[in-house]
Amino acid sequence: QGCIARVLGAPGSGKTSALVARFVSLVTDHGLLPQEILVLSATRESAASLRDRLVLALANGSEYLACLA
Repeated sequence: QGCIARVLGAPGSGKTSALVARFVSLVTDHGLLPQEILVLSATRESAASLRDRLVLALANGSEYLACLA
């Protein structure tokens, strides 16, 4: 039942927004727990940005987020 998504794009093309939207959809629409989802980032800066956006987007479960580069 696992699924892999790879997001590639130029700087400023919306990669982080796409990942956040997909993550939130998996949690809210498909019933996955945040700790069941692995998201990898290429840099520490993008990992921090991703974590910040996920914390804002998720009301519950954000304490389980660990975004690493």
